[in-house]
Amino acid sequence: MKNLDNFFQIVFQNDDFLVINKQNNLSTQHNKDYKESVEGYLKEFGYPFTSLPRCGIVHRLDKDTTGLLLVAKNLKCFDFLIGLFKERKIEKNYFSLHKGNPETNKGEISFFLKKKFVKNKPVKMEINSSDGKFVKLYFELIKSSNGFSLLKVNPITGRTHQIRLAFQAINFPIYNDPLYGNKELSSDQHGQYLHASSLKFSDKEKNFEFSSDLPDSFLKKLNGIL
Repeated sequence: MKNLDNFFQIVFQNDDFLVINKQNNLSTQHNKDYKESVEGYLKEFGYPFTSLPRCGIVHRLDKDTTGLLLVAKNLKCFDFLIGLFKERKIEKNYFSLHKGNPETNKGEISFFLKKKFVKNKPVKMEINSSDGKFVKLYFELIKSSNGFSLLKVNPITGRTHQIRLAFQAINFPIYNDPLYGNKELSSDQHGQYLHASSLKFSDKEKNFEFSSDLPDSFLKKLNGIL
């Protein structure tokens, strides 16, 4: 019998949903450019995920962004969680690593973004005030040392690449970001150092709160510089 633990690190699950701790270098949804994905593993597992839109995935993390991902196990929960995200009733927090120091120890970033398509290149987002989608997030400096800074980020909206583009917009890109920063010319294959560390939401009967420790690759980098 197939077991979900064979596919993912499961933080929590009940009859309605599960919380996955997504690893680095794993796409959330199926993509022709990547052989492995969360969606692909859910399809391999089978029912109930194959009976749901996107195999129950209600939000996404970029391929090299690690951390918590919510997956519904039935249509009622899928619609409920999608509704919470649309109403901005799911609180999310991330940790991000940056070179240098932010201009302020805490702040807000807001702008509009839209997709930018360039032939034979990965899809990127760009700031656009005329017909884009609104982005808003808050950040706070956690620690700064040896020319690096660790931030806690609280996004209010949910847009593709929003955190990564937000910090590029203030000239403080996430460390090692291949699309929105200067990827290190080294053997570092981690990608951007961005980790979805916590999720918090409520239904009519219960409050849910989940957390995820930084992955070993992120911790190894931190221990060497902070």
